[in-house]
Amino acid sequence: MARIEKGTGWGWTDSPKEAPFMEKVGNINNKYLYVILVLGILLPTITPLKLPVGIGAMTEKMYSYIDQNWNPGDIVFLPGEGLTLKDILDRGWMWVDFIRQIWAKEGPNGEHVRLVIMSFVAYAEQTDTILATAVGKANLGTKFKKGIDYINLGVCFSNDMAGYKALAEDAGWGGKTKDFDGVPLDSTPLGRAVKGYKLNDYKGIILIGSTGARNIQYQLGQWMPYFPGGHLPMIIIGYPMVTPQFLPYVGTGVVIGVTNGLTGAAEYDVKLNQMHNPYLTNMNQQAYAVLSIDPYNTTHLTCLVFLILGNASAVYMRFVYKKKEQKVKV
Repeated sequence: MARIEKGTGWGWTDSPKEAPFMEKVGNINNKYLYVILVLGILLPTITPLKLPVGIGAMTEKMYSYIDQNWNPGDIVFLPGEGLTLKDILDRGWMWVDFIRQIWAKEGPNGEHVRLVIMSFVAYAEQTDTILATAVGKANLGTKFKKGIDYINLGVCFSNDMAGYKALAEDAGWGGKTKDFDGVPLDSTPLGRAVKGYKLNDYKGIILIGSTGARNIQYQLGQWMPYFPGGHLPMIIIGYPMVTPQFLPYVGTGVVIGVTNGLTGAAEYDVKLNQMHNPYLTNMNQQAYAVLSIDPYNTTHLTCLVFLILGNASAVYMRFVYKKKEQKVKV
């Protein structure tokens, strides 16, 4: 077995057929990898695998907090960095689940938990879509009415410390006189109710978290002085890659909890379904996150398998096969 020149594509053997299995693994054409990844997305999407989803302690904690503390008539604040179509899988389904739980309660006179929604960057145009997805198009506008059950302020402040400070002082109207659709805020019941609100006037907060830990540090640095002991009645919808950076704030009791992207949303889907709430059932609730988690898991598993095989091939070629080749030369 003679070592051939570089550039032939097989490195240590005269013929591809003579190449050891581990060398072939390390030289798989990228086209095949992409085909496998595409199949890993398409097949579970077309035919869901219905893999079991466990419910974590954080999901239980957030669900219990909302269930026990937010009641019809309360006003909850939903600020955030932004939510666009590309963010739906990581954060959108979690927002849908929170809305479902919040609006599953109804007072004796048909009142609900009321929502004030605003953004630092984007997602204002996606708000009605998210709400309609959560409760159904037939309910949005009839059972849940804009100006009464929710208002959308749109983009209000800059995404920096100055903006966070301004938000703490003016979390009711966000420096505006009209909502995102141009409706005067003083012409709606909810708009009048939150006029002059500071951040700490809300019953609770659901923050759509940013992509970096620096933003949350700045946000909490500006907001904590408004709450006794620096403990905020806040839940954070987080990205998977930055969720660990939010966890210290949960562990120290600064915030209530943080979600873990699509995984957290799938857990919440399961939790909501376990509750057998007749109101949620009447909304024909679709477990969007559970359906999305299968291709999410299969693609990650595929990447993990090929990562292991690729490293195993590299180790084999560098140490085992090289030593065999050297012995042949001798």
